[in-house]
Amino acid sequence: MSKSGHVAVWFGRKREKAVLATCEKHYSKVLSVIMEMKKFIEAYYSGNFDEVKKSFEEIFKFEREADEVKKSIVTELMKGPFHPLDREEIMKLVLTVDDIAAYVKASSRRLLYVNPKEVPENIRNGLKIITYKMCDAATILRDGLNKLISKSDDALDAAEKTERIEEEVDDLRVDLIAEILKWGDMVKSIGNWLMIKDAVEFIENAVDRLEDTADVIRAIVILST
Repeated sequence: MSKSGHVAVWFGRKREKAVLATCEKHYSKVLSVIMEMKKFIEAYYSGNFDEVKKSFEEIFKFEREADEVKKSIVTELMKGPFHPLDREEIMKLVLTVDDIAAYVKASSRRLLYVNPKEVPENIRNGLKIITYKMCDAATILRDGLNKLISKSDDALDAAEKTERIEEEVDDLRVDLIAEILKWGDMVKSIGNWLMIKDAVEFIENAVDRLEDTADVIRAIVILST
């Protein structure tokens, strides 16, 4: 390879590392959305609707901030030089992580339509459990992303742990939906249980996207070796 070719590769890799660092910033904003959802659910479980509304405002704010970081990454990826495969995988990483925040916000929005005092405690508790699991997966994946940037093989371990949590959430969701359907047979407002059911599905979708993010991290690790 010519000297100019080596310089182009070096410069491209340097830009890739810089963009990945911005991806970590984006993920941190999305993680803020997820951790605020934990506060939201805790307030929802305790029946404190005023705190629920405050947490939703924070979720909305963090999601907007994450969206702004995403736009800056997309703009940077449109510039050269950048290897096409690297650009594709990083774009996939950003868009998948962005979906996580969107699903979390959608879940919290659905719950706003239903006063928590009208929701049975076992269902509120189920919502809390799967939200905690989502927080666990998101925290583990943040470490995986940090290790990806530092080129550590431990990034793959974080991806594996995230996948296992996703499987746990899937099982928990099935049981929780069964409880929601039983409640649906007794509740006066069909709209209430539909909103709760949707909220659960959106949380599961967010966890699915966390697993998808883990898959993208795996792909980037493989492409980088």
